[in-house]
Amino acid sequence: QNNGNPIALLIERLDLEHDAVVLALPQPDGDAGTDIDTEPHSSEGEDEASPVVHVSVSLLETAHSNARKMYDKYREHKLKFERTAASAKTALTAAEKTAQKQLTDAQTKKAAAASLSSVRKQTLWFTKFHWFVTSDNYLVIGGRDAQQNELLVKRYLRKGDAYLHAEIHGASSVILRAKRLRREGSRTTEILPLSEQALREA
Repeated sequence: QNNGNPIALLIERLDLEHDAVVLALPQPDGDAGTDIDTEPHSSEGEDEASPVVHVSVSLLETAHSNARKMYDKYREHKLKFERTAASAKTALTAAEKTAQKQLTDAQTKKAAAASLSSVRKQTLWFTKFHWFVTSDNYLVIGGRDAQQNELLVKRYLRKGDAYLHAEIHGASSVILRAKRLRREGSRTTEILPLSEQALREA
């Protein structure tokens, strides 16, 4: 090294315990390196440190054998990196699909809840009265007080409906609503006769 031998200048230190010599080789531009230690190294007369790679070379092996081992090691780490990258990409894709599914499920549940809430908020007009549905699906409505009795008769009693009222003071006025059927292509509806079952239950 004192004589300026270019090969000798590459020697960083001797590792005679392992029959090896550690070389400080210039690191090529853009080389990310492997697992070999990398640290700045400066030669005498240099103002700025230039990156180097420390490479351990066996004194018991030929140059070709050392080079082959280094290449095999480099290829092994490259394959390991590629497998890790592929696994990470697969995991990321799976996580994105899971997140998208969870988001879709949450949006579906939110829409369903909003729809149900909207239905619940839609109060049917007859719920302010006494009411029930007969076993054969006829609607029966009764007034809660005198004012509702009058409202039922004036506003909701239709042609074909049955009006029922007990001859008792304060009794509720009751309407049995007739079913109507609209024929295809017709603008008018046909009033269906009340069933005996519905009249009895009303």
